Amino acid sequence: MESSSESETFDRARRPRLRGREPQRRRSRDKTDADIAISEKIDTLASTLQDTSRNLHRVDQMLGQYREHTDDKAEAMATLKESLEESIQQLQSQRLHRAPTSHSGSFSTLHSSDLEDGSTSDGPRYCPTSPLKDYGSSEGGSRRRSRSATVRFRDSGQAEDIHGLHQSLRDLRSDQLRLTDDVNREIHRRNRSEVETKRTLKNLNGRLSSSQGDPVSLRVEQRLQEIEKGIRSERQPMFDRQRPQMHQPSNFQEVERELEMTRRRLEQSEGGRDTLLQQVEDMRDQLLRTEKERVELQQQVARLFAQRKGSDGREEGKRRDGGRAPGRVERDREVQRDQLDHISLSDLEQLKRVLEHKDCEKAQLSSQLEALSLDLQRGEQRQGQLLEQLQQNRAASGELW
Repeated sequence: MESSSESETFDRARRPRLRGREPQRRRSRDKTDADIAISEKIDTLASTLQDTSRNLHRVDQMLGQYREHTDDKAEAMATLKESLEESIQQLQSQRLHRAPTSHSGSFSTLHSSDLEDGSTSDGPRYCPTSPLKDYGSSEGGSRRRSRSATVRFRDSGQAEDIHGLHQSLRDLRSDQLRLTDDVNREIHRRNRSEVETKRTLKNLNGRLSSSQGDPVSLRVEQRLQEIEKGIRSERQPMFDRQRPQMHQPSNFQEVERELEMTRRRLEQSEGGRDTLLQQVEDMRDQLLRTEKERVELQQQVARLFAQRKGSDGREEGKRRDGGRAPGRVERDREVQRDQLDHISLSDLEQLKRVLEHKDCEKAQLSSQLEALSLDLQRGEQRQGQLLEQLQQNRAASGELW
């Protein structure tokens, strides 16, 4: 019964210390939750800005590819034009080599301008004979040759060669016009795609500007700026005090090492505290079991005393009745009494020793638990001071650099 009262007093003495730590833990937990919420908002804004910059970079790459493709097409068109001019020059040289010098004045010289649209040459115009397209509208009615204008050649073979050359030139002209139409269509298509790309970029810029002008994001940004200003205003005096120590990087390393050692000691003390708490619980269970055993032993001793009294009463009755000799009855009764006294005394002594040992262990565990609790409190305070000092030093060094 004394051990149960002592365990109750131990629990009562332990409760106020636990209640005293709860408000500090609640305040630190509230501060941690607020910091976590602010850091999550900052991370969300940073990820949104990163996605936007990534999208803009991708659009820029697409525009660069489109420009390269356009440049390649322009180079291909220039190469095609050069090849056409070379073919025209080759045809002119072939014509000059084939035509004799005596008949050089009977026909006009072919120029590259005769194959271009809208040329104002006064020489004769030849329409292509290939039925690819109706080019009558582009030539104009005033360009028609007179029916009376005829050309006569003395050599019919030479005339056929010249007409064949003119036919090939007309075919080249029709091919050139067809290629020009294809190139114009391609240019028109690319211009249209470029206009669509510009429209898409304009829409993207509008969306970005609208997202940047969102009132929620503006409020969040303003709130973050206010928080940053408040933190700077709070840390400015401390930074001014610690400015001479900013150029000593060894202080930071020492603080970090001390913080790491404190964390290790705290973890070790936490493990020892849990072990001691488990031992205390085991000892309480053992004390309860020993208390039950003591009660059972007391009940057993009481039953033995009752049995002895009953046997004494029966022996007295038998002796009165003359059933046994008085000497033998006395001896039996003395033997039983000695046995009962020996059993009860040995059990009581053993139980008393066990209880004393358990009480000593309980007192030792209580003192160890008290010392460990004080060490934990001092370690937590020291750790908080070191963390605060480390954060202040880091913030001051960041503002300095």
